[in-house]
Amino acid sequence: HDVASQVKTMIFTTGQQLSRRVLGLALEGGAGGQDDMPLRAAFDLGGWKPTSPIEKALEFYVNDFYFGQPPDVTSLLASTLDPTHELFGSQNYAITDQRGFSYIIERMAESFLKEDDQRLKLNKTVTTIEWDDNGVTVSTKDGSQYTAEFAVVTFSMGVLQDNSVNFVPNLPDWKREVIFQVHMVSDITISAKFPFKFWDDEYYILFIGESRGRYTVWESIDEPEGTNILQVTLADEEARRVEAQSDEATQAEIMDVLRIMYGDSIPDPVDILVPRWGQDPFFRGSYSNWGVGLFYDGQRKLQAPVAGRLFFAGEATTLQWGYLHAAYFEGTRVADAIATCVGGGPCEEEYQPPRRGCTCPSADNFDSRATVDNGSCSYLSSDGIGLMSFLT
Repeated sequence: HDVASQVKTMIFTTGQQLSRRVLGLALEGGAGGQDDMPLRAAFDLGGWKPTSPIEKALEFYVNDFYFGQPPDVTSLLASTLDPTHELFGSQNYAITDQRGFSYIIERMAESFLKEDDQRLKLNKTVTTIEWDDNGVTVSTKDGSQYTAEFAVVTFSMGVLQDNSVNFVPNLPDWKREVIFQVHMVSDITISAKFPFKFWDDEYYILFIGESRGRYTVWESIDEPEGTNILQVTLADEEARRVEAQSDEATQAEIMDVLRIMYGDSIPDPVDILVPRWGQDPFFRGSYSNWGVGLFYDGQRKLQAPVAGRLFFAGEATTLQWGYLHAAYFEGTRVADAIATCVGGGPCEEEYQPPRRGCTCPSADNFDSRATVDNGSCSYLSSDGIGLMSFLT
């Protein structure tokens, strides 16, 4: 109980102080157009250098548990300036409706899809997408082809990075480059159902072990009452390791940890569910995490259509990456864009990479078409022979 009290105090005091410092750095950088940095650098600047097992467990809880990767590779700006909490609040809610998310989608679809509607094609695996200025043709594994004026690509970043779908011609360099800049993380939540509840009444339970992120964050799922389910979340390398082993091996590791916390007399689970998002060919990961440098121009590239015909949407193409509502909002954004174009309104144009050059009109090498200054501005030397840099 003393350790639990110590952890709670550390989470409250250190977490609050660190959050304020990191948010301050992000707001300053975002408003001033400053370079992005890894969250680790922001933590260092804020004086946070975890060394003890408790500190490492706390860092995993406030960072990896949410972003699926360590702070070394997570963007300060993209992770901190995500508008989700501002729009919806910071409280986490667990959905216990037994009908699941699919029920919501099915009810929404009823407004435009009839039962057994032939426009909806299920159990089709897309293999090739051919595109040009006139439209899009999609080919599937069973040999079917579908042609349309527009198409919306909602594959996960993991599928796009895996080259599971062949684009003909290849996507432009600016689109392919930004796709590979997004991290498709490995983050799995294992559920274990027990014959009865033997653990704490707290919703979140932290295990302080020697290895960072090894069965650290547990959640008590007891709604409806009597569910008797414990969940534990693993991220990054630890998640990939567990995905590759058997459920029996994972259950044995889980019970080793739980018996350290609650004693040898606790029962084995009656069932266990180990997701393997990384090994699923239709996902190739759990969700996206924006890396350093994507904040300013990355969203424009991710969202921009190709040839005005091939549109992109999903949880990864917005600042609210990683969330279910992000995928929904992106779907409505693209649907509105296509509907506006079809209806005779303005059509969304393809992304135009910035032209780099000298943007100073008084320079001798001024480039009127340049949109980003590359520091090359110069003027003729006094003898009229050579060019001198503005920096000298």
